[in-house]
Amino acid sequence: MDVRVELWAFAKGKVRVVEVPDHEIKKNKGEKEILESVFRWGQNDFQPQPMPSVSVGDVIGLPSGKRYQVEAVGFRELKEGEKPGPAYPFLKEKKK
Repeated sequence: MDVRVELWAFAKGKVRVVEVPDHEIKKNKGEKEILESVFRWGQNDFQPQPMPSVSVGDVIGLPSGKRYQVEAVGFRELKEGEKPGPAYPFLKEKKK
């Protein structure tokens, strides 16, 4: 299964396509497990690509149309049209 991931953490929303092996999808029961597989297979250690690995702050778009932002722990579903929030909201950006 090919899954589109918007790389907001380090690539300004550039899209990376993560190929999740069929055997991973078949053994997974729910969306949480599929999201975890997308995160795992989106690491350059497992699937090298000339772009950043999937990281906190990125957005995974499932074939169902649902979008999830990668959080420091887990995933947060985005509402339709919602833009991703900051990767680490507890860190305040320094004023210049």
